[in-house]
Amino acid sequence: MKNLVPELDREQTATQETIVARAMAMREELAAECEANNANGACSADRHNAFRRAGFYRILAPKKYNGLELGLETFLRVVIEIGRADPGTAWGMGLSAGHALHLAAYFPEKAQAEGFSDNGNFICPQRALPSGSARKVAGGYRLSGDWSYASGVPHANWFMGAANAIAEDGSELPPIGFIIRRSDIEVLNDWGGELVMGLQATGSNTIRITDKFIPDHWTSPFDWPRRELGTDGTIGYEIHGNSLYLGRIMTYFGCELAAPIVGAAKGALDEYHRLLTTQKTSFPPPMPREESGFFQQWYGEAMGMVDASETLLLGTARRYTEACEAWARDRTPFTYADDARMRQTALMAGRIACDAIQLMFTTSGTSAARTNSRMLRFFRDASTYRTHVTSQWPVMSHSCGRANLGHGLTL
Repeated sequence: MKNLVPELDREQTATQETIVARAMAMREELAAECEANNANGACSADRHNAFRRAGFYRILAPKKYNGLELGLETFLRVVIEIGRADPGTAWGMGLSAGHALHLAAYFPEKAQAEGFSDNGNFICPQRALPSGSARKVAGGYRLSGDWSYASGVPHANWFMGAANAIAEDGSELPPIGFIIRRSDIEVLNDWGGELVMGLQATGSNTIRITDKFIPDHWTSPFDWPRRELGTDGTIGYEIHGNSLYLGRIMTYFGCELAAPIVGAAKGALDEYHRLLTTQKTSFPPPMPREESGFFQQWYGEAMGMVDASETLLLGTARRYTEACEAWARDRTPFTYADDARMRQTALMAGRIACDAIQLMFTTSGTSAARTNSRMLRFFRDASTYRTHVTSQWPVMSHSCGRANLGHGLTL
C-alpha cells in the first residue's frame, strides 16, 4: 500500500483541512479495497495503520494525551469522506475512534492516562446498552457477559461498555460504564462476509468477557445520557478545560452513525453520475441518460437530498459545539432534552441520505442490482443501517418528543 503520509503519531498541529484532505486522498484505494474488506469483516491491518498514521484515531483525543482536539465537525468530515468510498470501513473506523470523547469526558484521570497511553490512540468500540454483569469485589469489579455489535473491534486496543452491577452481597447496583483492555476480551466470529447483508466491513462482532477483573478507576456511573451538567460539568471538562468534553453523548451518537451513511449517499451520487454519463436510456427513444429529462430530474433531486443530508449533519455538529461553548462561557443550560433534540436532526440527516440512495438505486436500472454493482453496495449498506434502532424513526422521535415535553428520556 502506498504510504500516504509519514508517521505522525506525535503530530499535534494538524488542521481540519489537512486531516480531511488525508481522508479524501484515500478514497480511490478504499473503493478498490471495499469488497475485500466486506469479505474479511473489517478493513485490513494496512488500512488501519494508514488511518493511524493519518491521525484519524486522535481527532477527538485530548492534547494532554497527544490528541488533536479537532472537534466533532472535523471528525464527521473524515468519516463522510471514508464512507464515500467504503461505508462499512467508515463505520468501523468512526465507531472505534470516536469514543475517545467518552473516555475524556467521564473517566478518572488515571484511566485516561492509561487509555490514551498508545500515543493518544484510544481505539475502542462501545456498547451503551447495559449487558452482562459487573460483580463488585475489593478494588474493582469482575466482569462477565456478551456485548454484541462492537463495531470496530478487530483493530481495537480497548473496549468500552455498560454493565449491570451487582454488590458483593448480591443486591442490585446502578449500571456502570467501563473500559477493558483488548487482551482481556474474546471476539466472536459472527460478522462479515455472508453473515450479514450489508455494512460487512464494520467489524461489528460480539465480544465476550469471562470473569475478568477491572479496577474501580476503569469505571464510571452509567448515567451519561441523562446526567445534567450543573455548574461544574464533567471530570473531562475540569481536566482539559475544553467544552468538547462536557459529555453530552446523544447528539454525538446520532452523528457518528449518520456520518458513514451520508458518505454512502455521496458515493452513490458519484456512481449515479458515472451511470448517467456512460449509459443510454432503456425506454424509448434511446438517448444518453444525461440528455433524458427524467434522469436530469432524478439527478437534480438526488443532488439536493445528498447535499441536504450533509448540510444537516455538519450543521448539527456546529450547533452542538456552540451549545457546549455557551455552557462553558456563561453556564447556558445544555440539557439532555436539548441533546435529544440535536440527535434528532442528526438522525434526519441519515434518513434523507437513505432516501437519496433509494432514489438512485431504483432509477439506475436492473444492472444496478447485479452483485458486482457499486450502486448495489451503497443500497445494501444503507438498508442495513435502516435496521439499526436509531433508524426506527417513530421510536427515536417518540424519545425526543417525550424528553422535550418534560416526561423523561426513553432512549
